[in-house]
Amino acid sequence: MIPEERVSDPAVIGQTVGSFFLGPLKAIEWGGVALNDASQGINVKPWMIEYKLQTGDVVVSAPDVAETILFNRDGISQVSLAFDRNMQPVVAFVQLGQAKLYWFDPIEGDFVFWETELGAAKTPRVTHDDKRDGQSGISDVILGYVVGSSLRYRQQRDRYEIERTLLASGVRNLIHIGMNDHMRLQFSYGGDGSGVGGTSSPVYLAEVVADLCRQAGRTAESIDVSELYSDVVPGLKVQTDEGLVNPINWLRDVFFFDNVEYDRVVHFVKRGREVVAWIPYSDLVFNGPTTLKQTTQDEAKLPRIVNVNHIDPAAGYAKNKQTATRRSNTINAKGKHTIESQVVLSVDQAATAALTKLKVFWNELITYEFATTIKWTELTPTDVVMVEDAKGQWHRMRLEERNEDGPVIEWQGKQDAGVRTYGSAAAGNNTPPPTSTTPGVIGETQIEILNIAIQRDQDDELGLYIAAAGSTSAWTGYQMLISTDGGVTYSIAYETNVPSTIGETMTDLEEDEGYEYQSHQNVEVFCNFALSSVSYDQLLQNKNRAVIGDEVIQFQTATLLGMIGAQFHYRLSGIVRARYSGAALMWPAGTRFVLIDESIIFAQAQKWMLGTELTYKPVSFGTLEDAAVPTDYEFDEAVNQTEWPVDAVESVRDGSDNVTVAWIPRARLGFDTNPYHSKYYIGSRVKFSNGITIDTAPGVNTATYSSAPPGITVQVCSLNEITSEGPYSDSIAT
Repeated sequence: MIPEERVSDPAVIGQTVGSFFLGPLKAIEWGGVALNDASQGINVKPWMIEYKLQTGDVVVSAPDVAETILFNRDGISQVSLAFDRNMQPVVAFVQLGQAKLYWFDPIEGDFVFWETELGAAKTPRVTHDDKRDGQSGISDVILGYVVGSSLRYRQQRDRYEIERTLLASGVRNLIHIGMNDHMRLQFSYGGDGSGVGGTSSPVYLAEVVADLCRQAGRTAESIDVSELYSDVVPGLKVQTDEGLVNPINWLRDVFFFDNVEYDRVVHFVKRGREVVAWIPYSDLVFNGPTTLKQTTQDEAKLPRIVNVNHIDPAAGYAKNKQTATRRSNTINAKGKHTIESQVVLSVDQAATAALTKLKVFWNELITYEFATTIKWTELTPTDVVMVEDAKGQWHRMRLEERNEDGPVIEWQGKQDAGVRTYGSAAAGNNTPPPTSTTPGVIGETQIEILNIAIQRDQDDELGLYIAAAGSTSAWTGYQMLISTDGGVTYSIAYETNVPSTIGETMTDLEEDEGYEYQSHQNVEVFCNFALSSVSYDQLLQNKNRAVIGDEVIQFQTATLLGMIGAQFHYRLSGIVRARYSGAALMWPAGTRFVLIDESIIFAQAQKWMLGTELTYKPVSFGTLEDAAVPTDYEFDEAVNQTEWPVDAVESVRDGSDNVTVAWIPRARLGFDTNPYHSKYYIGSRVKFSNGITIDTAPGVNTATYSSAPPGITVQVCSLNEITSEGPYSDSIAT
């Protein structure tokens, strides 16, 4: 029963537990081990109620319990399930527009139907308010519904005969009722915007999509929006000449769902689903030159930045922008992708949409084409499957198209990034106040996260380098905050008042040779501070190091070409590339440039952080934390603890087919004239093409494979305690 017969003030909102709304024709309520069996209580396992459109059956089922038909009725459009203390089912439903109730009446000694007793009630929902065994004396089956715009309820202890009012007005429809994780009975309802009784319940994405579908002529029975109740929609800008397809696409662009039609029902499906089938290579139909055709998108054409321009309800429905930037080893990508959303979104919703969209671009690069027999006919587009290729590798993909021709089904799929992408969350930025034009505005702190080879011997730990500078002359330093839970909580990492030299290239830097020679190329950059030239001897002593893109370079001569506003314009020459491992790649104009000097902070990371997403927030001294823009970084590769490729690999086979391999490992610390290994260096690994591997300890730079078969090749790499294998050498014959 409901204490004091009123809503709590303030509302205590939480996640519903033990009772879940899956759509108008399907719901879950936890109950006992079997119908009419409360011997183990009524909170043992989940029970599902479902209305079968084809047969008219209202059925319940549970794990290890066969499907049971409760009753049969035509024209049902809503169902809701609860159990009383004797594990007798209670069903609220709507038939031909009339709210009805099916329940066990102890006076009648049987199940009865209330056909007209609920009068003008709409959206009836039932639940058992407290399933705990110790609460049997005060718990109840609660029947809630809406009459007009008022929220009302009845309870089993009154035989549902007494009607009580919780909210007199402001309620459009009741979506669900159930106990939440704060031990409060929670009514989720759609409000009419009046705000009566506090803030009316949010409008769910499912409601918006269902309403658009109904406007397009679809009946409630022909759509399934049950997976869209995890998101709320603050608002949607719809013009009369837009039609109904465009608004749904606007919603899909920021909430990431698809639609597919089967069994005469349009199902709206959220992205990030679990794998439903594993299709082995033996089940693929040979089709042309490749049985599983794969097409990979050109990474150079992917966006580095995704913007979501949205309508911000917290800013008087003014325009706001949220941005996500890719910073991990992809700085050569220059493009931007902007979503001009017509959806009203909170700043966090828009920031999450931007981050998710960016991850989708970079984590779903491959499209697939393959064919199967009708053995896999139960699969439909939007299903997530694993498909095996000829090499035994499995590919996770989301099916997008199905074409059936006789006994063969042709499929098209897209690489699926799963919940790691579609479960992303980000904190947004509120609409900034007007910017003052008076002197002394502190401004934001610009940061660059550098996942590069170790630069100082004292930095021999797992971590990243961070450069930072102010955006105005009033900047006096910053405090760096870091979050490992998506920006929910932050901790202080460090403080500094030393600005870094940051800029970008103005000309292309082409792919080049290694570090033995100075490059013939020059590159022009502009940056916030002056650069200087050094002698060749100083160059050999690691002077004038800088980062272009993700590559550590050195330059001997900096020639000032002029000023661009307050920025310095230089031509850099005498460039040394790939001296600090890595390849001398092509970096286009507009790539970041950062000078490596004492201003660069080494931010140590814990080993468990590798493979996670970190959020950095630089707070300029003299500004509020909320004004700082967070930067998300996927720490998926630890470059500073990745061992460098070995040199001079040689293989000698003697008359007994014993193969001895020798190599020279490259130490990452010290100078070229006096290098030494990291404390995490643990030796080398010799890998033969037939699968045999030999690991050696530090200082042992040879390995022998006795009686090695002919025709095999060999590669060698260095090993690191944190990152394991470094890059392998090229294969050589044995």
